Amino acid sequence: MLFLTKVSEKVVRFIIDVPNQQLRRCCHVDASLIRNFAIIAHVDHGKSTLADRLLEETGTIKRGVHGERLLDNLEVEKQRGITVKSQTATMRHKMGKREYTLNLIDTPGHIDFNFEVSRSLSAIQAVLLLVDANEGIQAQTIGNFFLAFERNLVIIPTLNKIDLKTAIPDLVTKQMKEVFGMRDDEFIRVSAKAGTGIQELLDAIVERVPPPQVKRLEPLKALVFDSQFVGGKGYRCSVFIHAGVLSKNQDVQLYNSEISCQVREVGLFSPDPKECEQLEAGQVGYALLNHKKLEDVKHLVGDTLFHKDTKRDSFEAYSKVATPQRMVFAGVFTDQLSELDSLSSAIEKLCLNDSSVLVAKDSNHALGQGWRLGFLGVLHMEIFMQRLEQEFGASPVVTLPSVPYRVKLKYDKQIKEHRGQQVIEIRSPLKLPYHLHVDKYYEPFVQATIISPMEHLDTILNLVSMRRSSGENVSSITDTRYMITCKMPLAEVITDFNDALKRATSGLASFDYEDCGFEEADLVRIDFLLNKHMIDEFSMICQREMMHSKCRHMIDRLAEHIPKQQFEIKIQAVISDTSTVVAKGKVNALRKDVFRKLHGSIGVERRSALLKAQADGKKRLRMVGNIQIPKKVFVQVMKAATSK
Repeated sequence: MLFLTKVSEKVVRFIIDVPNQQLRRCCHVDASLIRNFAIIAHVDHGKSTLADRLLEETGTIKRGVHGERLLDNLEVEKQRGITVKSQTATMRHKMGKREYTLNLIDTPGHIDFNFEVSRSLSAIQAVLLLVDANEGIQAQTIGNFFLAFERNLVIIPTLNKIDLKTAIPDLVTKQMKEVFGMRDDEFIRVSAKAGTGIQELLDAIVERVPPPQVKRLEPLKALVFDSQFVGGKGYRCSVFIHAGVLSKNQDVQLYNSEISCQVREVGLFSPDPKECEQLEAGQVGYALLNHKKLEDVKHLVGDTLFHKDTKRDSFEAYSKVATPQRMVFAGVFTDQLSELDSLSSAIEKLCLNDSSVLVAKDSNHALGQGWRLGFLGVLHMEIFMQRLEQEFGASPVVTLPSVPYRVKLKYDKQIKEHRGQQVIEIRSPLKLPYHLHVDKYYEPFVQATIISPMEHLDTILNLVSMRRSSGENVSSITDTRYMITCKMPLAEVITDFNDALKRATSGLASFDYEDCGFEEADLVRIDFLLNKHMIDEFSMICQREMMHSKCRHMIDRLAEHIPKQQFEIKIQAVISDTSTVVAKGKVNALRKDVFRKLHGSIGVERRSALLKAQADGKKRLRMVGNIQIPKKVFVQVMKAATSK
């Protein structure tokens, strides 16, 4: 008995001396009590506000202490009032005698950030389809619904802003039932601003969202659905644990990237990163990976994380994330040579946080060495440039946005650089082959969806017809709202179509689009000449039937911003292949009074001689003078041209 007592005392003392961290490691997470979901909605329907109320209702954050839109932690998100980056938060909700873990992902609403939404949906089992009870179904609502529907996710229709006097929840419910085939008992009505219905929504999430199907006892398998570069630490990867356990100091591999590294830290978002000892199957959290080479981690998103000792062939990895279709390309340069290295580093680090940006080296005669970047849309490009300025202090100079074209080449042995490539993609006007070598030109098109009140039908049809649309189809959603679907050239969309649509409908219409491939088109390359000297930076590719209006607009902008010289500057827009002048203009010379220093009256012959001498002098000056356009003029012209 004395021996057993001593043994028992040793066991008790050992348990007491075990650090708390070791005890936490032994705690088991019950996957049946986990609910993973995301909020998806059209822009300004209240996603971020609803996320704030859910965090407050579950006690994750203190009510009234934090500001609005807590999960929008980027400066650009706060300034513009939109979400551009998906954010994750872990909450605890008690229902009955059980406490559930709710993992929320707040997603962007704008079409340009659809890649963020599609990545987030791969780590969850359900979505809250949020709709403004005042506005009803919008274009992006339909797009988001089908993103979730195609992945067989549970969809909880949620009506927001029911406290507004102009809210029409019954009519919006009817809309959603007719468009999406939903039932009356599926709808949850809330007011994210006032906090109405939040408790009911939390209970519905617990009841309707299925727990993740995981394998706790198998080797580690985790999905990386987002990544963020953390200066001085490494890469904070958002992960969903499908099998096994992910712990601190664990040696892991990435399946597709074939990278081996060590996990420096693991934790949960609550909503700020909070370190813990391990993540178990079913949980959504983060892993801080320690890897030094930036160029090796550009494709972390969508990769599969597994233990270093596990054989790659012993399990089935997650399928690769589909490469996003870059819709807009622009050149990025700096007007200070000393800032070239810092801008390069800023672009490289920011691209680690936004894997949808395509980067390639580029050079420009006027602006020097730079990069050509591919974006998912014009807003995506604007956000990226704004983040470069705010987060890295860079001052980038951005060229005109353009779209990628394709050409089918004729078989010609003389075209050595394109031999064997019958169809090539053109991302810069200067790369367009000579027209005698081209069999067909192809232009990118998108499938556009527009939803608006009935009274603006004729206005919108006229607007899309001016943008070379085809296949217009009008369908009624309700008695007062309709939906137009049509096919439009992407080049007509990326300029100012959305702004023009808002102006024409007083902001009541919503617009969404998706890529629908390339179609044959009659394209030409337009070059701009200043006194017969070509300016490469302003060359563009456009539809032949639209070239006169586009050239006239560009020449007007050049004539407005180019500084005057001592001689006249002739501006010409010419078709590159044939040198045919499409439009022309001029910048008048600086006028100088040749008679200013003379006094009294002068004869007619003397006056004529002086005028002739002045004209001859300006002619000789024009023959030898070089036109140097300041860099600020390039920026001014580019901004003015995109505002057409």
